[in-house]
Amino acid sequence: MTFSPWLDAASERSFAWHMVQHMLLMYIAAPLLLLAWPARAMLRALPPPASRRFARAMHSRLLLAAQHPTVAWLFFAAVLWGTHFTAFYNAALDDPAAHAVEHALYFGAALLFWQPVIGPAPGPSRLPYPMRMAYVMAAVPVGAFLGLALVQTTRPLYQRYVATLGSPAAALADQHAAGVVMWIGGGLIFFVAFMLAGVAWSLAERRLGQRLDALHEGATIIPIARAARLHGRDRDPDVGVRR
Repeated sequence: MTFSPWLDAASERSFAWHMVQHMLLMYIAAPLLLLAWPARAMLRALPPPASRRFARAMHSRLLLAAQHPTVAWLFFAAVLWGTHFTAFYNAALDDPAAHAVEHALYFGAALLFWQPVIGPAPGPSRLPYPMRMAYVMAAVPVGAFLGLALVQTTRPLYQRYVATLGSPAAALADQHAAGVVMWIGGGLIFFVAFMLAGVAWSLAERRLGQRLDALHEGATIIPIARAARLHGRDRDPDVGVRR
């Protein structure tokens, strides 16, 4: 869906639709890929030598460092702001190779960002549930302020859309719409992620409580059973009186 023909065509003409495409890539496709975690299937499908090399690459120092929550969060923010308010975005609109690099940056930054929240467990970057909720909420201003900055612009930032939409006024209105998509749409997605993290925390606490209750019941039953066996040994099984 992210790269469907109709959305690709719309994103060529409109910055707002281009923003929708990028948000689908970063906020929908990347989390779904992490939830599916195809690396596990790849490790099983590859021949043993290739599987070992792939596993070493997945646990390389560079990748582990990039997955650190602070590094991932900062990289995510830098990619969002750096691509939209530099000459890189205009270059990506005119050069297919730069456009491919832009999408790779967005997708890679999103994978690193979501890894501490929904990445496979156990993992070195996986955050405890309270920290996941704080981590997600801390990212809300990144997209919200970017969207707000776009809404407050007074001139078109990207000349490509002036040409496709026919006038600077139309391009500016489209740019403001893109800002609203990032501001409101991104905020809603982060709010849903925050709520889902809270639900997951609640379910995890419930499962932990059930396991502790089961352990407590087992720890109580075992001494009683032992006492009953000892008590039975101290009685004559025929007459039922103490020796």
